[in-house]
Amino acid sequence: MASALIVCLRNLLRCTNYLLLCYGLAIVIIACEFYFEWISEEEETNSSSNLVEETKEEKNQTFSDVASKQPVFLYAFLAIGVYVTLVSWTGLWGVESPRNRCCLPFYAHNLLFMWVCSICACAIAFSETARDFVGKEHEQSSIKDITGTTKKMYDTVSENLFVVQIMSLVLVFVQTASLVLTAALRRAASEYSSSAFEESDDEDEGEAE
Repeated sequence: MASALIVCLRNLLRCTNYLLLCYGLAIVIIACEFYFEWISEEEETNSSSNLVEETKEEKNQTFSDVASKQPVFLYAFLAIGVYVTLVSWTGLWGVESPRNRCCLPFYAHNLLFMWVCSICACAIAFSETARDFVGKEHEQSSIKDITGTTKKMYDTVSENLFVVQIMSLVLVFVQTASLVLTAALRRAASEYSSSAFEESDDEDEGEAE
């Protein structure tokens, strides 16, 4: 009975983590697409102008000066995707075998952080005041997005607001389910001892065959 419960929890947690993994990979792919698109636009601009600019080293450069010449927003977007992918992979690794249960606490803490961030993003998606505030803060920021990616994303969100709201709710639901399943799996594994987890692993392998 205990091993059957753990098998069910592990299979459900696998499903939610696969969804989160697809979400993270999608962010990485979109960020890379925007980056290469910006690179091609920069190359076209430089080739059409035929201007050779001499770079001068400045001793007292601020972070804003350096960031204004780099696609920092794309780097941040890419880092978010990589982070979500790694956390999801950690969750999949943690439920794969009894030997990997040590990964579940690390996964749970990072998933909780992701869940809080998703709640904030969901609140922004549903609040017009919050969206206006974020838009104004970005326009007044000292660090400018030279790629124009954030403006494209903001316009896309505004044009497809209902879809974004539904997707944000789905993401929060999946992350909430992952948190609950992780807590239940850790509780079941500790309550029924590690032998039940190992038996569930044998049953899981039998179902796969």
